[in-house]
Amino acid sequence: MKIIDDNNSRSIDLQEFKKACKDFRFDLNDREINLIFKAFDSGNGDGAIDYEEFLTKIRVRAKIFYKYILESDELFPIKFSESSI
Repeated sequence: MKIIDDNNSRSIDLQEFKKACKDFRFDLNDREINLIFKAFDSGNGDGAIDYEEFLTKIRVRAKIFYKYILESDELFPIKFSESSI
């Protein structure tokens, strides 16, 4: 988060988010970037992603992705148990 927060405001505005997407070479168009930004800023809709909003969204998405990986035979034909990860 600190890497993306260019003005040290302890939040990420849309311009900082767009710059980060380019810096990290995410292949996203402006519409996709705006949709993702709005999804992260859904906590209070103030036009910035603060640390708590960021962590909340990352945790939720990580749990969904983790569950998907554990249940997907196509991605990983070998099953992992939660205790082995």
